[in-house]
Amino acid sequence: MAHDDEQTTLAAAEGSDASQLQSHKEPLLPTSGKADAKQLISRAHPFLKKDRLEAGPNQFKVRLFGGYVSDIIDGVMVRAEGKQLKEWCEKFKWPSATRWRCAAFGEEHCHYFARELADKGQFYFEQWRRAGSPADFVYSEEQVFAHEEGSTFRYFMFTEDVRSTSFAAGLAVRRFRPEPMVYRAD
Repeated sequence: MAHDDEQTTLAAAEGSDASQLQSHKEPLLPTSGKADAKQLISRAHPFLKKDRLEAGPNQFKVRLFGGYVSDIIDGVMVRAEGKQLKEWCEKFKWPSATRWRCAAFGEEHCHYFARELADKGQFYFEQWRRAGSPADFVYSEEQVFAHEEGSTFRYFMFTEDVRSTSFAAGLAVRRFRPEPMVYRAD
């Protein structure tokens, strides 16, 4: 029954008519083997953009995990890909891979966390790369606080109950900063 409800929702979103849906009983994803990435993208939460899976080298990429046997996504992950980016992560104490389980936070919230952490990491990495990737680079307070949260993440944090585990996970994402960082002495 839940599968039919999901198909109805997808059909409505795509503008299909209900009579076509009644005859369509294929599963949304293959029931054996690995699901094709494009199929996962097509049913993934709208906040996961296709370009995250097809970005070039030295990028933080958002990945889905699960969905191999059924259409249920187990979690969402952010991973640093590319040698230079992984070296940057090690040097500035940034996680090279972080994941959130949908069972703990819900699929939508996992996407919020992953996208914000990926965007934030990419922002700081690009600052370092634009400076010429120096070995002795130290982030200034201004550079660190120049990053602005995405509007979707900001809205989520504003509307989420402060006692929820999702809010606590959002605060953890919000607190990520590259180290070392120079603080101004006032």
